[in-house]
Amino acid sequence: LSVPRFLVDCINIIEQAHPQDSVYRQEPVKIKQPADLENALKQPLTPAFAVSLLKRFLKELPEQLIPTELSSAIFKIINDPGNKRQGFLKFF
Repeated sequence: LSVPRFLVDCINIIEQAHPQDSVYRQEPVKIKQPADLENALKQPLTPAFAVSLLKRFLKELPEQLIPTELSSAIFKIINDPGNKRQGFLKFF
C-alpha cells in the first residue's frame, strides 16, 4: 500500500508538535477551492494546517478506514474505564 508523501509529511509535523498544543482541537484551516489548497501548500507546513489536511484526506476517502460496526466497538472500549486493551484485542 502506497502512502501519499504529503500524508507522511503531515503526520511527521503533527508528531513533532508540542503535546499541549491540542492541534486536533484547533479551528481547521478553511480550504474551499483547489487554488486555496495550492496557495496554502506553498507556505511552511504548520501542525494546525497538517491536521486540517489529514482530516480532509480522511473525510474524502471513498470508503471508511474503520467499518461502522468496529468503530462503535472502539468508542465503547475507549469510554469503558475497565481494561481497555483486552477488550480491544478481542476484535482482532
